[in-house]
Amino acid sequence: YEGIEVILDFFEQVKPFLAEKGEILFIFSSHAKQDKMKKVLKQVGFNLNVIGKKRIFFEEIYLGLAILV
Repeated sequence: YEGIEVILDFFEQVKPFLAEKGEILFIFSSHAKQDKMKKVLKQVGFNLNVIGKKRIFFEEIYLGLAILV
């Protein structure tokens, strides 16, 4: 999954600890490609909303809200 393996592993492992519709705030880089991140998180049972972003040098840093569905 090109650059999002650690995040994907985290979301797969955290699911048993979350309540229904549990939420996780996390940050990720524009290098991870927002569309790809949404698609992969959906495959493991989360919806992703980007609720903030900041441009830093040659990338954007996103604040994501992942909700267990």
